Amino acid sequence: MVRSTSVMACALAAMLMVVAPAEAAKWKGKTRQGRGAFVHTGANGVVLISGDRHVGGLYRETAGTPYPLPEITSSGLNQVFAANREPGPNRLGAVYGAANFGTADIDWWEGALTLSVRNGAGEPVRRYSVRLDDLKLRRP
Repeated sequence: MVRSTSVMACALAAMLMVVAPAEAAKWKGKTRQGRGAFVHTGANGVVLISGDRHVGGLYRETAGTPYPLPEITSSGLNQVFAANREPGPNRLGAVYGAANFGTADIDWWEGALTLSVRNGAGEPVRRYSVRLDDLKLRRP
């Protein structure tokens, strides 16, 4: 038996972060609508992926969004910023400043999404999992 979910995952890739601390380069300060351009469209399953931060990190925004909005950022294997200690109420755990890359794994059988920041050897060093059904608009 195949389990089904009413949510499809929709990855939105951006060079600048959407869910980020105030000091980071991000879309919220660069566009008139900020993250509202993405979350108020009525789309379910939005997951944000971004880069160019020289660190890996996981974030989740819950204020002003129709459902928890997860984001993963990573900056490849050749640019690192080990001294980064950014603040951030939306950050899930510490940033990872060594060489890293990010992955997004969808388990359709379990209806779950796992975002992982991985070290240069491919091992997960930061991880966040969410049920796909939690990434959808709540209808009254």
